[in-house]
Amino acid sequence: MASLKDLAETVHAALRRELDTDVAAARLGVDPARLGIYRGFVHDHVSGILDKLYPYVRAHLGSQIWAELVAAYFREVPARHWELNACGEAFPAWLDARIAAGDGPGVDPFHVALAELEWEQFVVYMHAATVPAGEHLEAPVLNPTLSLLDLAYPVVRFIVDHPEVGDVGPAIPVPAAARRLALLFRRPGTWRVAYYQGSDDLLFALKVVHEQIPLAVAAEAVHQPIAVARAAVDHAIAVGLVLAPPDFAAW
Repeated sequence: MASLKDLAETVHAALRRELDTDVAAARLGVDPARLGIYRGFVHDHVSGILDKLYPYVRAHLGSQIWAELVAAYFREVPARHWELNACGEAFPAWLDARIAAGDGPGVDPFHVALAELEWEQFVVYMHAATVPAGEHLEAPVLNPTLSLLDLAYPVVRFIVDHPEVGDVGPAIPVPAAARRLALLFRRPGTWRVAYYQGSDDLLFALKVVHEQIPLAVAAEAVHQPIAVARAAVDHAIAVGLVLAPPDFAAW
């Protein structure tokens, strides 16, 4: 009689499609058709979660290349976490490794950057922090769900230019002249994730608020009028990057 460990390993190998269904069913003493149903469930759940997490990557690559990648990812990166979305966490790094190994026909480093942004959107969406309302604050603070992502491609601009996934064309953007930060955070009062290119004014506001630098001091340090400095912080407040009490003007 097979040990419990042998049975578990056989089941895992069958569900991961490392073992033929008929062979696995014979070892387990079960109906191959029934085992095939569970095998299909596991594959469809993983492929479905990849479709959900990476819609822009899927749309840009096209259905054929995407299906081939999902099948390879399913074989090479077995699902091991109880939380289904965690199955997709390794996808950007796995995609990058395939390109480095010359095993990614039709896949470009742009797709890795795009996947990194799409995964980070999910991470920010699931962030455990609560975004406080302004009336509960005594001083401006950064949005606690903020995430900074260093990207070599203008991925934020790409998504902004294609608000509908179905409108994505085949063109691949050229790499950015210099790596730029993308800022991701949940909007106050909602569960929507915002993403912005790290523009000079938003990065200025981020530094001022993070280090609690008096606005006049910060304006003088960057040789800008106080009005320009305040406009930068106001912009950060308007988009939700910075959260401020109603009497912020007195700060």
